[in-house]
Amino acid sequence: MVSSKRIVLTAFGTLGDLYPAIALAQELQTRGHHVVIATSEGYRSKVEEIGINFHSLRPKLPAELGAEWTKLIFNGRIKNKELMDLVCSSQRETYEDLLKAAEVADLLISMNCTVVVAPLVAQKTKIPWISCFLDPYYVDDDMLGLTPFAWVNHVFIKLVMYCLSFVPSVLLLHKHISQLRAEIGLPPVKLHRFLPELSSPQLMLAMYSPVMARLRNNYPANIQITGCVFFDRLTPNQKLSQTLVEFLDSGPPPIVFTLGSSTVYFEEALNFYTQSVIAAKKLGYRAILLVGNAPENLPSELLTKDIIAVNYAPHSELFPRAAAIVHQGGMGTTSQALLSGVPMLVVAHSYEQPDNAERIVNLGIGRRLKLQTYRAEQAVVELKKLLTQPKYKAKILKVQNCIQSENGIQNACDAIEKQLKIDEVESDFYFAT
Repeated sequence: MVSSKRIVLTAFGTLGDLYPAIALAQELQTRGHHVVIATSEGYRSKVEEIGINFHSLRPKLPAELGAEWTKLIFNGRIKNKELMDLVCSSQRETYEDLLKAAEVADLLISMNCTVVVAPLVAQKTKIPWISCFLDPYYVDDDMLGLTPFAWVNHVFIKLVMYCLSFVPSVLLLHKHISQLRAEIGLPPVKLHRFLPELSSPQLMLAMYSPVMARLRNNYPANIQITGCVFFDRLTPNQKLSQTLVEFLDSGPPPIVFTLGSSTVYFEEALNFYTQSVIAAKKLGYRAILLVGNAPENLPSELLTKDIIAVNYAPHSELFPRAAAIVHQGGMGTTSQALLSGVPMLVVAHSYEQPDNAERIVNLGIGRRLKLQTYRAEQAVVELKKLLTQPKYKAKILKVQNCIQSENGIQNACDAIEKQLKIDEVESDFYFAT
């Protein structure tokens, strides 16, 4: 039994990053720990309304990531250099805010690698640090191989990671972080070690299903795959709207089209929703479009009584009632689709999305297309396979059973408490000697 601890969970990014942090915070709080979530001010209401303590991190970002911010994150060429400079130069402010949040903490937990100052806070304060990753793509040596030979894939991945160090955005971020490290008295980190430094040397939690990627011999020794972690405690604002309930009850299951909470701001979004409406009509299916807070994505002239569009709907409530799910391939959306037991078409854009799409295809539970070249004719062909071939439904139901039996949140919190116990013993030994 671990005594009550003060834990800081930190995350930047989309709802896909925030919700697992909230799920961890809720379970850890239930176990008697004092938990604070440190993230962007825009998420304050989502955190506080369910009884979790909140600490704001600069820079101040909107709750729903806007087009310019999203393009910055996903565009290594940095078309908007002023915005990139602003984000990089604000790392000192983020560091100061996180340092304040963690000043009396017993443990720091970072979600993904979006809070790049987390290692600095851990090193400066000497508090234990756990890093969590939501996608196999971000775990070292686990991008899908291009060849059947493991050693070739390993060499290729190392080469890719080395080349990523020279992406302009990474170079600029490394420059600012190096300056910050020097100012606060921490040793420098070479460029080729900058990205690996975002993973904790103590414990890394891979919070995805072993169905997506199993533990392998070449994984770092401090990794534990927990299973998917879901945020299931819905507030009134996170339940299906009356409009959606009435629509779902009025006819057969629809096809759900969504681009998540970040890809929805890409320039290809309007084409995606337009082509999706056309595909649904050709298939003779009803459809629900989740368009986010981006009215420019809405093909209003194509909507009918059988095809409606809403800003948002909780995936855990909506997906199980769909005939098929068409989504961008972010792990948060993918995990909810796996849990729903509904076949999916992944329309991937960049980063982890193509990797997740490939894994879905390999599992035999879905199909894939590229967002950049998405067309109604292609969507019709792929969706027809999902809707008419029983093998997809049979396989996704097997995967659903696996996901339901994982209890990822329990596994993750058990691992966290085990690490806390190790840290307690080490601390007692240090003071005793």
